[in-house]
Amino acid sequence: MKNFRIVLLFIGVLMFFNLTSCDNDDDNNIVAVDPEEIIGKWKLVGVSKDGVDKELSPTSCAAKEFYTFSEKGYMLERFKSRLKIIHILPCKKNNFSGSYEIMDDKITFDLGKESERKLKISVVSGKLNLTLERPLTKRERREERIVNDFVFSLIPLGSLIKPKKGRDKTVINTVYERVPL
Repeated sequence: MKNFRIVLLFIGVLMFFNLTSCDNDDDNNIVAVDPEEIIGKWKLVGVSKDGVDKELSPTSCAAKEFYTFSEKGYMLERFKSRLKIIHILPCKKNNFSGSYEIMDDKITFDLGKESERKLKISVVSGKLNLTLERPLTKRERREERIVNDFVFSLIPLGSLIKPKKGRDKTVINTVYERVPL
């Protein structure tokens, strides 16, 4: 019995040192992006929201989106449909430009009027990835609440089960490929 307690104590000490020596790997996964690496013109080829890929039709207005980066700044050429329902009308072009700054794996776009937007940036296999984490909009929160209420109404005694607190942010990832100037 005494040997069993010594073995348990030894295992407990090993577990304690094992758990306290672990480090959070998330902090060490920062991959700095060289600003020279993104200079050029980039065409939107993919979009995902919260890990779900969104279909990007080659004829859609969004498929005509480009970023152009230079040493001095950026220009975003964004096209939007004039009517959300009918896509036969020509796309409306909006240009945004300004300065940018890259620090490690973050890019900060100057949007003018003392406003800026920070995104996570990476260049992998010749593709530029920009990731935006933003709070959910009122509409998104309402839609999520409706879905949760519906799901819990299907469960017997579902009203007695407290659903998990909803998400408070959404993650949008856009992927761009380099195109010749």
